[in-house]
Amino acid sequence: MKASLKSGVVFSFIALLLSTIIACGEPEPTVVTVPTATATPMPTATATPVPTATATPTPTTTATPVPTATATPVPTATATPVPTATVTPAPTATATPLPTATPTPEPAATPEPDTSLAFDPLVVRGTLSNGLSYYIRHNEEPRDRAQIALAVKAGSVHEEDNQRGLAHFVEHMAFNGTERFAKQEIVEYLESIGNVFGPDVNARTGFDDTLYWVEIPTEDPEITETAFRILSDWAYGISFDPEEVELERGVVLEEWRLSQGFSSRLQDNLLRLLFGDSLSTPTGVP
Repeated sequence: MKASLKSGVVFSFIALLLSTIIACGEPEPTVVTVPTATATPMPTATATPVPTATATPTPTTTATPVPTATATPVPTATATPVPTATVTPAPTATATPLPTATPTPEPAATPEPDTSLAFDPLVVRGTLSNGLSYYIRHNEEPRDRAQIALAVKAGSVHEEDNQRGLAHFVEHMAFNGTERFAKQEIVEYLESIGNVFGPDVNARTGFDDTLYWVEIPTEDPEITETAFRILSDWAYGISFDPEEVELERGVVLEEWRLSQGFSSRLQDNLLRLLFGDSLSTPTGVP
């Protein structure tokens, strides 16, 4: 019913609007008064205003101008000039002059240094007719005593392999008889003039020499002469009596036995280190 009421109102409104429009356009007619029937007023329906549809303006489409195609000029091909081949001239071979050989001056001959020991000017020296060299020097102490020695230039290095120890044995035999002194006479005579065998009368054998020495009083010329006879026999007059040889063999072996130990092992190794394969190594130790 509300819908029909709404429709009636709308139509009444439209009819009224049209009447007004027509009245404005035509000459006003003669009004005939007709008695109107009193109409019982009908309750007016309050029309709920219909919201007018607001037309949303359609956005006009703005035509985006199409960019005109700009013709990119095609770059013209620039011909790159071909580099001309530069001929590098070959270097001419320069002959390097060979250095002239400068003769090296020969060093002047250096005189050999004098390696001999300077002699004490107080030493008197000379050579006898038999080739024996002597050296004499005066000393104030010990007073009225003289020590004389014989140095033989032969020692253990002169031994062959089958002669090892022979130089030491010869030194021992010098006290066991000579051409002028039988058996123990040399030791007995020297002890009779106050010497002690060991510190005053003795000998030792080295690698290159054998040394004998005695100490004598100088008051009696005969004692001095006898002492030189003993040295002369030690030089070339040892008798080597067979009996004395056998007796002395035990003495030499006992000396060798007593020398064995730490000191001998140290000496053997030290000599090998110092002398290598020379004759002074332990194979030639006296």
